[in-house]
Amino acid sequence: MERTAFLNRLSAAVTPDLLAELAEELFEDACNISFYSPEESQRSASPKWWAEYAAPSRISSRDEEDGEDDDPELFSKLQDEFLLCVRDLLDNGWDPNRPVGNSLPVFDLQYGYTDAHLEAAKMIFDRHGLPAAEIDGSICSFFGWIGTKIDYNYYNSDFLVRMYLLCCAYTDEETFLHFNSNLYVEMLDQNCCYTSSVCLSPDSHPLTLTPEIFKHFDQFDFMVEMLPQERGQCGCWKLHIFDRESKIEVATYE
Repeated sequence: MERTAFLNRLSAAVTPDLLAELAEELFEDACNISFYSPEESQRSASPKWWAEYAAPSRISSRDEEDGEDDDPELFSKLQDEFLLCVRDLLDNGWDPNRPVGNSLPVFDLQYGYTDAHLEAAKMIFDRHGLPAAEIDGSICSFFGWIGTKIDYNYYNSDFLVRMYLLCCAYTDEETFLHFNSNLYVEMLDQNCCYTSSVCLSPDSHPLTLTPEIFKHFDQFDFMVEMLPQERGQCGCWKLHIFDRESKIEVATYE
């Protein structure tokens, strides 16, 4: 959604329902942003079927066969404008827990596949916590939905793993994260080059890690370890999560 058009709509969104409907349109349209990414991996990860459903006019205007959709300058602009629009929605009283029909507009963030969508999620979580609402008699939880996607073979998606880790930083529910209990502050300093506690001074103390470290989701990388499985089992795997600078494992998920 163009910034000018959004602001015009926002000025007329004088009720909570109108704000929620505007949020729904904004998040649906923002599913297309990743198609302008200069990185092929990011473009191919984004679900084109969703973007075609959400905003077919933008999709049809691109010449995908000629590779003209990757536009770094436009990609950066669209991300910046999207974040400004999300901030404006929040500043004007939008409630992320207010459904439109039988869904929460904020759930569309899972289809974004850009850093802007992660930043938007963090902006929302900082103000309102993790979105959840009762819809058709059951609780619709953003954290639960992202966790389910990770378990069902989305563990290779850099974007969705980071979204899950970000959610873990804001939830009181079970995260299934297991933190490295043998870490010291010095070990995470890339200039110290410590990979074990053997060479540390007697004054060093173990570092206690919590999911809140993943509010800084951009500071971590991960790798997937495939595990042996028996006949009839679904895929068995483990995520190893590393501090990006020191390359030291801080946690696992399985």
